[in-house]
Amino acid sequence: MSLSGKAPLQKGDGRVETVVATTLKVAGMPVVVWVLGRFVFGLEGQHLLASVIMAALPTAQNVFLFASPYGRGMTMARDVILCTTVLCIGALVMVAWLLG
Repeated sequence: MSLSGKAPLQKGDGRVETVVATTLKVAGMPVVVWVLGRFVFGLEGQHLLASVIMAALPTAQNVFLFASPYGRGMTMARDVILCTTVLCIGALVMVAWLLG
């Protein structure tokens, strides 16, 4: 329902911020979790895989729900949710291939 009314990634609606947030969520978070899990917490095997898979999941809809009452960042939240949902498929396959 948050996608109704406007097409995603419109010019002037914080496209750069959306791309940065999406990149950090889809690529940055799994890498950070892998580094922390492997080298700080000593995780291996299924525990490390599960942790990195959780980090590669898309941005939750509650981000949009928190932005809505305040009328701040709603467009960016909506676009990041959409982009991370689409791109997480590739990220999850890559994580499973690398760590599985």
